[in-house]
This record gives sequence, structure tokens and C-alpha cells, in this order.
Amino acid sequence: MLDLDKLVTLDNNYVTAVAQLQSAQARIVASKAAFERAQALSKDNITTVAQLQSAQATFGADQAGVATAEAQVKTLKATALQEWGTVIGKALIEGGPLVTRLIERQTFLLQITLPPGTFITAAPKATVQFGASASRHQVDFVSPATQTDPKIQGLSFYYAADAASNLLPGMNVLAFLPSGAPIDGIEISASAVVWWTGRAWIYLRTGADTFTRHEIPTDMPAPGGGFIVSVKSLPPTPEIVTQGAQILLSEEFRAQIQVGEDNK
Repeated sequence: MLDLDKLVTLDNNYVTAVAQLQSAQARIVASKAAFERAQALSKDNITTVAQLQSAQATFGADQAGVATAEAQVKTLKATALQEWGTVIGKALIEGGPLVTRLIERQTFLLQITLPPGTFITAAPKATVQFGASASRHQVDFVSPATQTDPKIQGLSFYYAADAASNLLPGMNVLAFLPSGAPIDGIEISASAVVWWTGRAWIYLRTGADTFTRHEIPTDMPAPGGGFIVSVKSLPPTPEIVTQGAQILLSEEFRAQIQVGEDNK
């Protein structure tokens, strides 16, 4: 999670600079009109040379004020784009809703950095996990990051997380991004998975009161805590037991123990 103190400061400075530019532009409209009026009166010898020079000096000072204010706004625009990229920088310049949500802490900004040597053609949606909790939270892609994490040195991207995710600035998160070719798969819920001998299993219904245990791969975790399993690794049209899988595991081994005792 990124600390947005710099973004808040930059936004405040930009808003102030724009207000100063608008004020300078308003002053020059008045001083220009006053100078032109003094010039016209000078031709008819109605105003003095001193009054004309004073009006000219005021107009000149206001011109310099506008130039200075324009330069300050231009510098802050360039800083916003350089430090935050085109998406966030443009939102700051235009007063867009993204920056408003970030400043008001309705949305938090994450920087997700890929391992060195890992490349993706387009940054997709991602999920993140933090702390000891196994739960994951959906985060939305914002833009490529303007700098990488110096500890990782990989491609970096900005993602936005809803404030309800309970993420806080300074937190380190574990990010999950889809990569490679899409697969035809089924999401297996965490409640359907049982663990035995260090491997993951599910139960498939084979009849009204019969079930069979089936091993599943665990290389593709699902956002809800379960797993994404290719349909190729499952029987055709599988009927997966999503509740009570642990009870079935206990019953299976209790039945095995009873059969073993009967054979003695």
C-alpha cells in the first residue's frame, strides 16, 4: 500500500497554483483595460504622463504575474505526470474522481511488482492477500507504475483497492495475477476441499448415497480460498460435494477401519 502524502501535497499545490493563475488573469484584464483607457485619454491630453506610466507599469506587472503563475501550473502538471503517470496525473490535473477518492481515502492505491523477468502483455484484474488471513480482495488495475519496487526490480503496476478491504498504507500484500493462456476450468470452493497426506481432495457424487474421493491440483488458487481446476482433470459433468466433505472423509476412514477389523 502506498502512502499518498506526496499526492495530497501535490494536489493542494496544484489547486493553489490554478487559483493564483485565475486571480492573475483577472487582474490583468482590469489593468489592461485601465492602460488602454489611459492611452486613449493621453491622446486627447486628458490624462497626465505620470498616470499613463502608472497604468502601463501595473499592466506590465500583471503580465509578469500571469507568466509566473502559468509557469507554476505548467511545472506542477509536468510533476504530476512524471511522478504518477498519465492516468493518476491527468486525474489530478483535471480534478477527476480517481484522485478525489484517493485523497478522501475511499480508495487505496497499491503498487504491485512482478518478479524479475516476468512479463505480461496487459495488466489484468488481480486479487491480494495480506496478513494471516486467507481471504482475498479484488483490486482494479489503474495504470503502469512510474517506478519499480527497489527490492524486487520487476515490472510494476498501480491498482486501486476499496476502503472496505481494510488495507492500510504501508501494508505488504501478496498479489495474484492471471497469466498464460486461458483454461477451461471450474472453481472449487474451499468448503469442498479436504486435505489428506498433504494433498487436496474433493468428493464427487456417484449415486444417491455413494461418493468417491478425487485428488485435485492446487497450483491455481481461487479468490475465495479454493482452487481453479481444469475440466480435463475431472470426470465429465462432475457433481461436486460442496458441504460436508470433511464428514465424508471421516466416514470413509471409519468404514475402512471397520472392514479391517471384520477381516481379522
